[in-house]
Amino acid sequence: MAKAPNAKKPNVVQQGRTIRETIKAGAKPLDADRQALVLALLREGATPLEIVRHKGMPSLASIWATRDADAKFKVDFDNAVANGARAMLAEAQELARDATVSNDPDAVRVADMYMRVTQSYVEKLAPREFGQLVKLAGDADQAAITVQVVNFSNRATEPDKG
Repeated sequence: MAKAPNAKKPNVVQQGRTIRETIKAGAKPLDADRQALVLALLREGATPLEIVRHKGMPSLASIWATRDADAKFKVDFDNAVANGARAMLAEAQELARDATVSNDPDAVRVADMYMRVTQSYVEKLAPREFGQLVKLAGDADQAAITVQVVNFSNRATEPDKG
């Protein structure tokens, strides 16, 4: 059977939204104990995907549904993710210090790569705390454009308060 000529194919983005909303609608909200467990694991540097892979843990849909429905859990969730990102950076910095002290060029190279990957990852994980903002100076008609990379937020340098 031929399609109607005016039938419009659904947008891929809209299809994704519909699927996510359907999944979240069937998800059970987390109880207080599960919320506390998820937050503790996030503070230690675990990602939501790592958390749900363990047996007995809630589904990713339940975590996101609870986050969307509970404003306090959303704030706690975001703070826990930022604290987890700080923990990841602290681990990478410790590895870099140990490698520098060892004077092993291979260890220094590995530590440098690990630090770069960790920094890139936490920028995506907690962009407000660790992301960078690229500022372009110049005009489109000019031949040269100046690029300046600055911290997105001053919170990246603040001590941990949680």
